[in-house]
Amino acid sequence: VQLSSMLITANEADISAVFLEKVAENGGPAVECSFRARPGFNVGEVAFELGGGGHPPASGCTIQGTIEEVAPRVVELLKQARRKGLAAS
Repeated sequence: VQLSSMLITANEADISAVFLEKVAENGGPAVECSFRARPGFNVGEVAFELGGGGHPPASGCTIQGTIEEVAPRVVELLKQARRKGLAAS
């Protein structure tokens, strides 16, 4: 079970995300992102925008850069996805 799958089970969570910083094939830093969402929230759109893939409830991507560089951009996109989901409900 992935950590993001476990986190989405928390009552307070609409969207969960896990970031894993690693070394990319080119030797530079990269961040693996794993997203999960409750029904009505679409993390697939976030992953696609970041060059990844998946489905509305489960998706992910790998982004070149350090976690300090990547996380703020990803978190902002996830916040937008949450606001969009709340507005639609």
